[in-house]
Amino acid sequence: MPWTIIGGSPVAPARCILPIAKLPPPGTMPLVVATAIRAIPGVAAVTTSGIVPGGGSFAIGKMHRAGATGEPPMIVQGTVGDAFFETYRARLHAGRLFDPARFALDIGNGDKDPPARLPNVILNRTAVRRLGFARPADAIDQVVARDAGAVRIVGVVDDMRFGTPRDPVDALAYSYRPDGGYRSVQVVRTAGDAAPILARIETLWHRIAPAVPPVAVTVDQKLYESFYRQDVQRSRLFMIGAVLAVAIGCIGLYGLAAFDTARRIREIGIRKALGASTTDVLALLIGQFLTPVLIAGVIAVPVAYIAMQRWLAGFDDRVALSPWLF
Repeated sequence: MPWTIIGGSPVAPARCILPIAKLPPPGTMPLVVATAIRAIPGVAAVTTSGIVPGGGSFAIGKMHRAGATGEPPMIVQGTVGDAFFETYRARLHAGRLFDPARFALDIGNGDKDPPARLPNVILNRTAVRRLGFARPADAIDQVVARDAGAVRIVGVVDDMRFGTPRDPVDALAYSYRPDGGYRSVQVVRTAGDAAPILARIETLWHRIAPAVPPVAVTVDQKLYESFYRQDVQRSRLFMIGAVLAVAIGCIGLYGLAAFDTARRIREIGIRKALGASTTDVLALLIGQFLTPVLIAGVIAVPVAYIAMQRWLAGFDDRVALSPWLF
C-alpha cells in the first residue's frame, strides 16, 4: 500500500510524492494517518485514492447504458476517499461530489441480492461522452451496468490526466471508499513549500511505522521516469547537435569573413579613398556574409516547422505551434 504526498501551487497542485510500501491493509490505519497529516501546518488537503499521477491501482471494464446499442465502452474504474476531488481541484460540472454524510448512499450495498441501494459513481466528462450522454446533466441519476453490477451516476467532473500525455484522457468512473480502497495511497496538497511539510510527515511516519523507511520522490520525477525520460534525452541530444552546428557555422562564417576581407583589402582602400564611409563598407561585407545565412534559414525553417508539428502530433494535449516562433 504505497503512500503519496502531493503538494504545490494552486496552478500546479501536484509536486511532491512520498510512496511508502508494505503498509497495513485498508482499514482504520489510512484514516488515522490522514487525520494526523491533516493537522500538520501547511497541509491544504488530504485524501486517499487508488489512482495517482503516473500509475496507481485501478480496474478496466465495460460499462453499459440502458437502451444503448453497439459495443459498450471500456471505462477505467478506481476508488477514491474523502475530499479526493477537492484535493485535486477538479471542477464539478453536474450533480454532486461524494459526501461522508451520505456514506451509506454513496457506497451502497450492491453486494446484497437483490441490492437495496445501488453504489454511486462519479464520471469524468470523457466517460459521459463514451456512454452517449449529450450533456453532463443528462447523466445524473442514470443507472448504468458494469461487470461488478449496476451503479448510479451522481456527479460529473473535469477530465484529469493520470497517464501518459501521448494518449487521450481515460474515461474514468470513481467509486467511493473512505479509506481509498485496496492498495490506496495518501495524497496531500500543500499550501506552500512542500519540503518542510514533507519533513514533518516523515517524522510522523517514523513514529507510526518505524520499521518501514519512507522513500520520497516528486510527482515530476515519477512522471519523468514514466513518460518523459526519452523525450528529455532526445531533446538534450538535439540541443548538443544544435550548439555544435551553430559553433561550426560561426567558425565558418568568421573564416569566410576574414578571407574575403583580406582578399578585398585593396578594393576597400579604394572605396574609402573615394569617400565611402565605414558604414558603407560594413554594409557591403555583411550583406555578402548574410546571403548564405538567409538561404539556409529559408530552407531550414519549413523543415523544422514540419518536424515539430509531427512531434507534437504524438501528444493528446499539446500547445499550438506558430510559424512566428521560428
